[in-house]
Amino acid sequence: MRNNKGFLKYPGLRLSVRLSTNLLISCVAANTPVPPALTKLRNDLEPFLNKDDPKWKLSGLVVKYANLQGQIQDGCLFGSDIITRTLELDREYISLAENMPSAWLYITTYLGEDSEGVLDRHFDTYADHHITQTWNVLRTMRILLNDIIRTYCSSRNSGITTDTIDFIAKEICATAPQYTGYEDATPKSKNRSEIQRLRCYTLLSPLYIAGLFASSTTRIKPWIVKQLRFMANEIGIRNANIVAEILERGDRTSPWDVYAILGSYAFAA
Repeated sequence: MRNNKGFLKYPGLRLSVRLSTNLLISCVAANTPVPPALTKLRNDLEPFLNKDDPKWKLSGLVVKYANLQGQIQDGCLFGSDIITRTLELDREYISLAENMPSAWLYITTYLGEDSEGVLDRHFDTYADHHITQTWNVLRTMRILLNDIIRTYCSSRNSGITTDTIDFIAKEICATAPQYTGYEDATPKSKNRSEIQRLRCYTLLSPLYIAGLFASSTTRIKPWIVKQLRFMANEIGIRNANIVAEILERGDRTSPWDVYAILGSYAFAA
């Protein structure tokens, strides 16, 4: 990466950021730490980016997650050390969520009656789908972190972590109605533009992770399967049926295997 402004014009900058994102996701999927070359790429990019941008901050936390997973995979961390490090990183994700710029905040709407397309009678509305997607990446990473904690903590404390995962999964579910057309508790016209379908498509990966890790005592997974079927049959997103079938099989297919099926647009805008 050449460190000069002439090289980093907007198209080159955007491509370089996209490259760093794809490489980062590959590390996360493989449970490997971020290689020095990717760290250097990010360091070279940072002077040309807004360091306060929530998406950039989030990608930095994903780097920390990849490195943590790599250490666990390599046997460098054990037992209580894993829980301590994971809790510390989860608190960083919480801090990012709690300090989002006002333009990134969402509005929660409560319904007076049940709706098939709205879980627990409420949904959230975002300024645009890029913001929605960033929030959902944050949430999916928190689910993955809390699943690590649940794996290594005592059975006595696992219930608290399970409740946390269920809460986050419901937050992901609350992002769907704005894009599926249920935001007024009534399905919209089936005449969807390609842009609308793409925006809906970005829900598939977070919804899968929410349904995969949510506890079976909730109705989160059945609700998600139903929404995926709706996306497939009414909005025309064929891969939504594939994701629904994987969830229904219950074989706990890795989120990254599903990501490979869906493609990169399903994870990062």
